[in-house]
Amino acid sequence: GSQSVGTRPQAPTRAATSVAFVHDVGRLLHPHLFRPRQVRRFKSALRNCSRTAEYVVVPTASVGREIAELDLFDADRIRVLPLAVRPLPAPVEAESHPRGDPMVLCVSTLHRHKNIPTLIRAFRRIVRDRPHHLVVAGGRGGGADEVHAAARSANIPPSRIHFLGHVDESRLAELYRSAEVTVCPSLYEGFGLTVLEAMANGSPVIASDIPAHREVAGDAAQFVRAEDDAEVADALVDLIDDESRRGEFRARGLDRSSQFSWERTREEFSRLISAKCVL
Repeated sequence: GSQSVGTRPQAPTRAATSVAFVHDVGRLLHPHLFRPRQVRRFKSALRNCSRTAEYVVVPTASVGREIAELDLFDADRIRVLPLAVRPLPAPVEAESHPRGDPMVLCVSTLHRHKNIPTLIRAFRRIVRDRPHHLVVAGGRGGGADEVHAAARSANIPPSRIHFLGHVDESRLAELYRSAEVTVCPSLYEGFGLTVLEAMANGSPVIASDIPAHREVAGDAAQFVRAEDDAEVADALVDLIDDESRRGEFRARGLDRSSQFSWERTREEFSRLISAKCVL
């Protein structure tokens, strides 16, 4: 059996105690970024997992190290199985952003750990000198009020910043295709699915310099300090103004993303189970 601890932790039952899946431990490392109830529920689920699971599967080695350093699981009970992204359907025109205008894209919910206010402040630094629009696609999340307050205080013309909310996969494919660059500014991630998805869809990526992003992107993204809006702005200008550099990151991203697949992950998990790998 298996049990899952991640974005929405579920308390395990004793009927499913062989494997625990832990996506990340952000609620333990950065509790101020989450609601207290989320932190309490996560701690409870993880305690149950640590008592009952024979071993734990994590999506990145960085999460494995964090779990070991927190004394949640012994290192020899941890196995890394990377995630993957499935191909998006054929793109359709996205009507909620200006067609023909250059675009900086961020695909993210508005949770606090996604760090969207830093991106908004970075965009404010370039908006007068570049014609680009900032497009944020994703659900609200717990930090929505702070994000919209940051947008108001930045004095960015409302016509230049767009919050699309959730978009379907066809529209998302069009956004990736249209964006000159995708920015992933998270303060913490367990894996970095948006980084991988953007690379797989041919978008050059600027990503926060956090362990999971480094592990997923390798040398296929431009890394920036997560809370340094000036550095994010400089990276935006560098890529916006250099088409050949964007092409280089696009090619690297496509190559890097091809190394991740659900088929490979399933095969590795099957081998893990078949070997009865009680670590």
